Amino acid sequence: MKKNILIATCGTSSLTNHRDIINNHFQGRPLSSLTEEEAKDFKERIIKELQGKDITDKKFGAEINSTYYLFKKENIEDAKIYLIVSDSIDGRTAGEVVKYTIENSMNFEVEIREIEKLNITKEHDFAIQGLRNLSTEIAKIIKKHEFDNIMISPIGGLKAQIFMVGLIAQVFKIPAYYLYENSTEIVKLLPMPITIDRDLFIKNLDIISRLKKESILPKSEIQSYINRDSNLRNILEDVRMDNTSYFSLSPLGEMIYDKLNTDVLSTLPKDALPSEKLYQEQYKGNEAHAEQLRNHSEFQRFIKKVINAPYVTKVIINYFSPDNKGNQKKFTLSSDDTEGRIIKFQFNNSKGMLEGKIFATEQDDTKLQSAIINLYHITND
Repeated sequence: MKKNILIATCGTSSLTNHRDIINNHFQGRPLSSLTEEEAKDFKERIIKELQGKDITDKKFGAEINSTYYLFKKENIEDAKIYLIVSDSIDGRTAGEVVKYTIENSMNFEVEIREIEKLNITKEHDFAIQGLRNLSTEIAKIIKKHEFDNIMISPIGGLKAQIFMVGLIAQVFKIPAYYLYENSTEIVKLLPMPITIDRDLFIKNLDIISRLKKESILPKSEIQSYINRDSNLRNILEDVRMDNTSYFSLSPLGEMIYDKLNTDVLSTLPKDALPSEKLYQEQYKGNEAHAEQLRNHSEFQRFIKKVINAPYVTKVIINYFSPDNKGNQKKFTLSSDDTEGRIIKFQFNNSKGMLEGKIFATEQDDTKLQSAIINLYHITND
């Protein structure tokens, strides 16, 4: 049976609606200046003041009011709520107030997800990493509940955060719900027919997966990709540090990459039986090189992740050199003289270069392309 899952952003209206408490007990100070102990005291005072009030009272704040009206509109009596909060003292405190109120007044389960660096007091971190962390975390929740009834409520938080979550709803084709100010009518926005330029990502997966893993890369390492495909620039952001130019994935690029990895799960080749799994080393080289390969933990981790992919039946290592160093990983569709369509790989790091072939349970190009996307993802973890 499908569960009802609500992903809701959380701002601080449950706190700012109690300006009297701030003025009377905390000298009207900014919420961000409160200590942990003061924040706990503030939360308890708010909870006490709200006791006995009707849940539709504006004092509860937009996050609580909108949740009530949403579930009323959709006739939902059982649900789990993921509450997205910033990693700030006021963000955490507001989240705790909302969680307590919803669990005790509405009887729904609430799980708080605090997003690292989603804190506007540190503008650089917020712009470069916070929004990326936000999109990644929401994508994880969506992936976890892909077979459930997911809803998104981008009500609270900063404008950039609300915009990003609303965009996630569109890209992942999830209905979004809004409660306009001073209204009791929840508005349901269905996804529009937005399509992702899948080819852009597939053609550049080697560099996009590196950006996903390493967060930023020097502009000098990416410029050749942009020269080859100028559209790649649309999903990148400039980062300047120590007089050097870098690129990172933009929050939009991060979100679409996560969406792509979620989508391919339904088109992967079928799972292999344990008895079908095979690993071989067939490269031409001396025994010293073979021993080096077996002693390099990073290469062994890479091989293990590939062979453990459910759809992989065989991995053959046909080349290893400790001299060809670099920082690159490539998976490409190819053909084997005797076994048909396969995936070739190349993996460089500071210890050398590894090349080989991957055989899957099915040879359909669409399924193998999905496997390539998945292999980039799982070898990054």
